[in-house]
Amino acid sequence: MIYIIEGVNKIGKTTFCNEFSKNMKIPILELKRPNNSRIIASTISYTILQMIKIFPNLSFILDRFYPSEFVYHNVPWKKLYDIDKKFSRYAKLIYIEIDIDTIKNRWNILKFTHKINLEMQIKRYDKFLCFTSVPIIRINSLEKINYENII
Repeated sequence: MIYIIEGVNKIGKTTFCNEFSKNMKIPILELKRPNNSRIIASTISYTILQMIKIFPNLSFILDRFYPSEFVYHNVPWKKLYDIDKKFSRYAKLIYIEIDIDTIKNRWNILKFTHKINLEMQIKRYDKFLCFTSVPIIRINSLEKINYENII
């Protein structure tokens, strides 16, 4: 099973990934965006799907993946549709969320800025969550998490 972790910036995705990995003994597969690359999903998804076919019991965690292409890089849904359909058989999308005031407070404390404002990030994620065929698990990062329920 592939666990795709998504959510707006500074919401606790990486912290969740690390805790989920530690508690459930599932490795994190790091995907790094090559310089000047707009779409990593299409180039990497083929390799990931091949790994799953060769090792059907393989499980790993992705700290962001193709949903981020839609949210942050304006990749049109029609370009991601085939990827989404293929991953719907092998993945779960874990969407990390908390209330907007808490996120704004974190951004202010960290003096964090992004070219896409918070409200737009949330709006784009909401749109993606309506389109996707991958099963979605919503997690509030401020609440106690039972990692076994995610599996």
